[in-house]
Amino acid sequence: MIPILYWYLVRQVPKAGTTDTKHWYGEYQRLVHRIPSIGTTNTQRWYGAYQALVQHYQRVTE
Repeated sequence: MIPILYWYLVRQVPKAGTTDTKHWYGEYQRLVHRIPSIGTTNTQRWYGAYQALVQHYQRVTE
């Protein structure tokens, strides 16, 4: 078993499809806010597009 330092932030990942992830993904986004850029040079080319989609989705669903 892998030790988790911040157990109180971790919840069981739902196993019944993507509809079950909607609740905890919102919580995850509020905690993380963004993917760190240090050590993730391979994500630089697509992270901007991902972030734009997330922001668009947030505006549409508000």
